Amino acid sequence: MKERTVIITFTMACLTIVIILLFIVPTIYRYDKITKDNDIILIRTNRLTGNTTSCFSYKMFKNVGEIKKDWDTAKITTSFETLSYDQDKNVYMFLYIIQNNTNNDYYIPKDVDKLMAQRDNDILINNSFNPTLEKYDNKYLPAQSKMFISFDWPALSKLKDKKMTKEEAIKSLKELPIKGFVLFDDVNRYKIIFAKGW
Repeated sequence: MKERTVIITFTMACLTIVIILLFIVPTIYRYDKITKDNDIILIRTNRLTGNTTSCFSYKMFKNVGEIKKDWDTAKITTSFETLSYDQDKNVYMFLYIIQNNTNNDYYIPKDVDKLMAQRDNDILINNSFNPTLEKYDNKYLPAQSKMFISFDWPALSKLKDKKMTKEEAIKSLKELPIKGFVLFDDVNRYKIIFAKGW
């Protein structure tokens, strides 16, 4: 009989605690979220006493999803100079003039995989046949200045086991639905366009 009384008492105590947590506590405390600088703070206010406490805070990273701005195509520009073809290596060799239109010195990105061919429908070609930038010791471009920049692009011969002549290679290139090349600078958000000039 005594054990039964203890069990009933314990059960009633547990039910009382559950009722308090579910129905009474939520009415005693009010939770408010405030933003201060880059922090989001959760404030708990006791409705009976008016006392407030900071019960939780976390950083709000503003750069997530909103720091990315549109690509700038005006800061660094290019103009086409010449096109040649290396029959032994079976590659096209493009020569452009690249110009820094800013008042700051600029370093050309060395990431070869960021230089991509662009089709006439603006679709970028990003695969193993990407152009290869010339290996400069220093890709430094002073403010308001220009210099030559060159890159190679593999030629796809239509003739199996036979090298193309220069005339055949240039004709084959002109038949491709390519409008030029694009180099992306992620850090500065520059889009450097190498427009078709051949």
